[in-house]
Amino acid sequence: MSPLADFTVVHSATDVLAHELAYSCARSDVECCCTHVRSDDAGHWYDTTPNAETVCEPHVIERAVRYLDSRGLLRRDPSSPHIVQVRDVPA
Repeated sequence: MSPLADFTVVHSATDVLAHELAYSCARSDVECCCTHVRSDDAGHWYDTTPNAETVCEPHVIERAVRYLDSRGLLRRDPSSPHIVQVRDVPA
């Protein structure tokens, strides 16, 4: 195997790990920092609006939402887009 091919394999594995860690962190931020508003068959829904009960800084929630949204892993309530559900990563 050429050194370049080896780098590509390592780089891909690192990218996969980075995405796994970022997803885990973003999902945890939403679940821990946002107010749980309801559950349905698809999972739990959270209010991403910062309020007095929010335990995290607003930028933490904004970053998590931005990341999950960019990966297509965030479902928004059509009538209240600040209410979100984190989707599972496809297998």
